[in-house]
This record gives sequence, structure tokens and C-alpha cells, in this order.
Amino acid sequence: MRLNVNLFNVILTGVSFLFLFTAFQSASLASQNVLEAAAREGGGPAAVGIGYISLALVYASFATCNWFAPVVLMLLGHKYTMFAGALCYVLFVASFFEPHAWSLYLASLLNGLGAAILWTAQGAFITMCSDESNSNLHFSIFWALFQMWNQDQRFLECPHSCYMVTRHGVCILMEFVACQTSPRDYMSTCCHTFGRSFVLLRSKIMLAMLVPSGFTGLCATFQSSLFATCIGHTKAFGQNAKAYIGLTGVFIGMGEICGSLLVQLRRWIPSTGLLTIIGYPCALLSAFLCLTLLPTDSPMGDSERKTYFTPNAPGCMFVALLFGIVESVWNTQISVHLSTVFSAHEPDVAVSFSLFRCVQSIMAAVTFSYCNALELQWHVLLFVIWATAGLACFFYAHRAHLRNIHRTRLS
Repeated sequence: MRLNVNLFNVILTGVSFLFLFTAFQSASLASQNVLEAAAREGGGPAAVGIGYISLALVYASFATCNWFAPVVLMLLGHKYTMFAGALCYVLFVASFFEPHAWSLYLASLLNGLGAAILWTAQGAFITMCSDESNSNLHFSIFWALFQMWNQDQRFLECPHSCYMVTRHGVCILMEFVACQTSPRDYMSTCCHTFGRSFVLLRSKIMLAMLVPSGFTGLCATFQSSLFATCIGHTKAFGQNAKAYIGLTGVFIGMGEICGSLLVQLRRWIPSTGLLTIIGYPCALLSAFLCLTLLPTDSPMGDSERKTYFTPNAPGCMFVALLFGIVESVWNTQISVHLSTVFSAHEPDVAVSFSLFRCVQSIMAAVTFSYCNALELQWHVLLFVIWATAGLACFFYAHRAHLRNIHRTRLS
């Protein structure tokens, strides 16, 4: 039986991201606690907020370095760019062996650089391994494999978690080295590649796609930080409140995998744009249930305020599942659309993905900065506004692309 090299590359990339982000997320989730414990053991001052500052630095570096990621990709190629990006993640994880504020800050900046080049190379690499007939399948396979890291959260309290993290890091580096590459290559100059970012920003399609890109950043912060914080602050859950936080991560991961399977409806729905409709009602329903199940002041601290419905674990887990579906559908369909629109000019694929991740990281950082300053109803309002605007702009970009294809065929 002949090996499908492109499918093999997609699966290997997804498994590699699974191992890498299992390690990274375990380090990120425990960062503040690890630093505080290290400060207590060393008899030094309390490490107040260092873990949160570290994550803010990751986002800031990520957003900035996205502008230069296509140049790095052009110089190193897909495989070695992903290798370099993964190495930055491993160095971030390794900084927790001897935790210090200065080393964590430095590793966070380096991690932001790694994230920028890693995600840009990932999008361009899967696009290179795909064509219009299977790009949706390839991106959904990658996303389903990648999001399985949420199912590993139950192991994060393992006594040997540091060794597990290191093992995953070494494993991911070996897998990227083994990744087979296509003989295709595109020679260009660094200045030309960097300049394409500004050229694409003048494109109506790219500008329209930045709005749903921003929504994915808001959605990521909403589901990974805000929602879990609200559950932890809800006194009605009693002593189980903190335990439910980890459980939401598992259900979010299940939702991500379900969303990756749902987008395979492309076989019966001939339009990528129509698939985003699946994510939109899920976004509205998750926001509505979040507002009715959780106290409105829960983002800002412990709350006993009355809610429309009694807070309950099954309802919150269902909301977490919906959040996972929303993020999966939107991320995969944005990726498929970018790969379809810009695949004719390979350097533009990398540039479009870098702009996508840049706006996503900026929006995530901005949302993270005001998470504990607004009540829940205002968070939900912003979430719904961005979801609606994102859907409208996605349809505009989709229709514009179809019009361009029609004009090309007529000419």
C-alpha cells in the first residue's frame, strides 16, 4: 500500500503539537504556583503575579514577532522553522527546573518568538501538503490531534510531571526532524517577503479576515481563562469549585475534537463560508448559558450573587463543550479559507497565517488585560458582538473570493 506522504506529514505534525502543548500548558498552568513555592523555599519575597506577567510577555512577543515570521520561514523552510519554534517552547518549559523571575521573563519572550514562527510554519506547511479537495480534512485532522492535550490535564499533578514535560519536549524535536518535506520550494528575498505583509493588509479579503481572527483570540481567552475563573469564584459550587476548573479543560478538549469532526460536513456543504454558521449559534448559546449559570460579578472575585439558573456542573461542562466546538470550527475554517485564497502564491500563505496569528494574539492579550475589570454581562456582550462581526466579515471575504474566481474564469 502506497504511503500518502502529505497525510503522514499532517498526522505527524498534529501528534507533535499534541506532545509539545501538553508540556507547555502544564508549565503555564502551574507557573504562578511553582514560582510562589520556589520563593517560599528560598525564603525570598513572594512572587506576586510573576506567572501572569510571564504569560503577558508571551502574548506581546508573539504579536510582535509574527511580522517577521514569514522571513524566518523563507530562510529556514517549513521543517526547520517548526523545529526552531518547538525548541523555544522546550526552553520555556526547561526554565521551571530552576525557577527565577528573570529567567522566566527571558524564556517567555523567547517563547513568543517560537510561537510566531511555529504557527506560521504550521499553517503554511499543511497548506503545502493540501489542495482544495482535502485542505478541510487536513486542517481538521491536525486540530483534532492537537487539541487532545486537554485530555492529558488529569496527569499534570503527577509527581514526575517535570520529567514528563522534558520527555515530551525531546520527543517533539525528534518528530520534527523526522518530518518529510515536499520538494517544492519558493525562492524570494527577505525584504520582499516582509513587504508582502503590508501588501496583503491592503487587500479587502485579508482585512475582512482579520475580524474573525480577532474573535478567535477573544474566544481563546474567554474559554481558557475567564470561564474557568468564573467557575472557581462561584461559591454555589462549594468545595468542588476548584476541581471543576480542571474538568472544564477536558470538556473543552472534547468540544475541540467534536468541532473538528463537524467540519467534515463539508462533504455535503459545498461552501466553506456556510460551515462557520455551525460555530455561530454555538457561540451564542454558550454565551447565553454562561450568563445564566454564573454570577455576573464572578470574573472579579468570589461571588454568592444569585443567578438565573442554579449553577450546576453538567450545565457548565456543556458550556465548555460548546466553547471547544466554537474555537475548533472557527480556527479550522479560517485556516482553510486562507490556504485556499492565497495558495496560488506560496509566500502569501505564510504571510496570511502570520497576520491571522498576530491579530489573534493581540486580541487575546487585550481581552486578558481586562478580564477581572468587567462584569460577566459585558464580557458576554463583547463576545456576541465580535462573533456577529466575525461571521459577517467571513462571509464578505468568502463572497469576494468567489467573485474573484468568477472574474478569472470569464477573462
